Amino acid sequence: MDTEGEPDKMTDKKFNFKTFTSFTLVLTFFALLVSGVMLFISPAGRVAHWTDWSLLGLTKEGWQAVHVLTALMFLIGGIFHLLKFNWKVFVHYLAAERKGASYLREAGLSVALFLVVVAGTIAGLPPLASVTDLGEEIKLFWEAQEGSPPIPHMELKTLAEVSEQLGISIDKAQARMVAAGWNAEPDFTLQQIARNNEVSPREVYARLAPLDEKHEGGSVVTPIKGIGRIWSGIGRMTIDDLSARLGTDLVANLKAMGIEAKGHERWRRVAERSGFSPRELLEKITSQSGR
Repeated sequence: MDTEGEPDKMTDKKFNFKTFTSFTLVLTFFALLVSGVMLFISPAGRVAHWTDWSLLGLTKEGWQAVHVLTALMFLIGGIFHLLKFNWKVFVHYLAAERKGASYLREAGLSVALFLVVVAGTIAGLPPLASVTDLGEEIKLFWEAQEGSPPIPHMELKTLAEVSEQLGISIDKAQARMVAAGWNAEPDFTLQQIARNNEVSPREVYARLAPLDEKHEGGSVVTPIKGIGRIWSGIGRMTIDDLSARLGTDLVANLKAMGIEAKGHERWRRVAERSGFSPRELLEKITSQSGR
């Protein structure tokens, strides 16, 4: 058939915003799903920063950026889809009576389900708590496998600050960096040194604090110890695990303060239930016991 002179129906077809919005919502939903799973199985921030953790080529910050921006796209697309294409239908659902059909029961059940999930999550009620507990277990697994910084946010401390805490001179610290082939000024943070040399802050710290060396005073250079080390990740630990680390019976200590708790409970939940942050509650106990 001779089609010369006939308009191209495909090129004449108007842009379909409904189809465009639907595809955008599907793609962003998939991106949210994948990035959400990646964040769920990722280590705690302090461990991720310390070890330069990454998965499928993205760091934890990278996955967080993907998750936040695709969530924003999903939100905008969802609002547009609702207002442009489904507003009349939605208003119909909200109407108590419309041609003999009532949707109050469905709307009420939806609201009730939403509130149960939100309230149950906040209160830590099963089975919702099982999901968050699984996330905590995964983070503890990463910490056990990869290690955590001697003190929180150690990677943000400068070379001068770390060398002072380790009891070594800044000249010796810089010499160790040079020996590793790294350029490091006293005001460079461990994170800066690591990024400049494509290693992790943990590796930089390992060069600064070898376990078998001694500083000028004769004592062995070891990772920073003391109560500061205990603060790292205490909220995720069970009372039994934290008791073992501290060498004390925290259940008994809590009971003496009038706080009932069981050994398998997470320290964060006990602290929140008692009106404290995890650190504040532990500080209160250790100060009373003279630790």
